[in-house]
Amino acid sequence: MYKRQLSAKVGGGVKALLDGDVSNAATVKVEATGNNRADAEALAIAVGLFSGAGVGADALITDSADVEAVIDANASLTLPGTQVQVLASNTNIAISETIGVSVAGLALQGMDINSRIDGSTRAFVDHGASIDAGSLEVDADATSTSTANVTSVSVGLAAGGGASINAIDRHLVEAFIGPAQGASSAGTPASISTSGDIAVRAGITSRADAEGSLTGVGIGVSASFANVTATASPTVRAFLGANAQITAANNVFIEADADALATSTGGGVGVGLGSYSGSQTTANASPSVSAFTDSGASISASGAITIDATAINRATADAVGTS
Repeated sequence: MYKRQLSAKVGGGVKALLDGDVSNAATVKVEATGNNRADAEALAIAVGLFSGAGVGADALITDSADVEAVIDANASLTLPGTQVQVLASNTNIAISETIGVSVAGLALQGMDINSRIDGSTRAFVDHGASIDAGSLEVDADATSTSTANVTSVSVGLAAGGGASINAIDRHLVEAFIGPAQGASSAGTPASISTSGDIAVRAGITSRADAEGSLTGVGIGVSASFANVTATASPTVRAFLGANAQITAANNVFIEADADALATSTGGGVGVGLGSYSGSQTTANASPSVSAFTDSGASISASGAITIDATAINRATADAVGTS
């Protein structure tokens, strides 16, 4: 019997911070950029009178893989006519791939494969900060791709294979002014005044793809089964926090959007005098997307005020069994 457990983890953070006074600048940009990739690849081959290959592979972007661009609570920016930007962007890729082969009188395969993206991408102006500028843009944007693939072949007098395959994206993306959601403003609230637009935007493109292909060939008996799950469930929030005050001589935009696609594909082939093959596939595209103002927040604008939340959700599950 052969068994291997692999794990690839990414957990580093990135932060760009402005804390202090600024009174003279042509432009101000606080920008944080992350690029996270975790790859776990396994090949298991077992040959013998009785052989088995057991493989586990995890590709994980952990909840400490955070990207943040922040104008902090103590910052005071007095910059009439100047563009101020707070930008956070992040690309997350987690890939787990496994190939297993068993050839024996009794040949067995077992696989447990997981690909998961956690962590966060956040751009914000913290409570207590004061900004007088030409315009303010607070933007957080992320792309997440979680992929889990299994190919398994078992050949013998009796052969069987089973796999659990999971691809998950549950990344958090936030853009806001003031305290975090559900928190109260401690002391002086955030105060923003511009001669142009104020824009707070958060968005994600989320992809979860899980695939399993299992083949059992037995002169006597063969069986194969794959449980395949793809889940794209990120959280996206754009908001004005508790007691934050913003005044724009032009327009105010608070916008959140998600494009989520989950694809699950399972295939099982059983060949033998007695054979069974099957797969259970589940695809779930369920992002949480919200744009809002929290309690006590205040907006004054000479132009339009737009608060908008948008989600595009697609889920596809395919299962094929042949015996």
